[in-house]
Amino acid sequence: MYYSLMVLDFDGTYNNPSESGGYGVEPAVYLIPENRKEEIGQIAEQAAEEFHTSDNGADCIGDIFERLMTTKGIFFQCIGLLKIPFDQRQEVYLSDSVLQVVI
Repeated sequence: MYYSLMVLDFDGTYNNPSESGGYGVEPAVYLIPENRKEEIGQIAEQAAEEFHTSDNGADCIGDIFERLMTTKGIFFQCIGLLKIPFDQRQEVYLSDSVLQVVI
């Protein structure tokens, strides 16, 4: 099995850099199965929708995403956060080979 990277970028929800040159809410990087990229992108969108329609507000989008991935039996590993300033993330900043979902 081949693995790929996925960046879950929260700038669509948390469009709020703390200051000029600040990081805002940093994107999360995941190791995912290469052959399930499309499905995983849809799961990320589902997580965002659940977050925005939830009344309890207890879970963050990343927690919802990870719960959905686990429920569907999809292997993933959270690698960490990207330390790229918010301003730089407003342009194309990743290779086309990396799945990026902006939610």
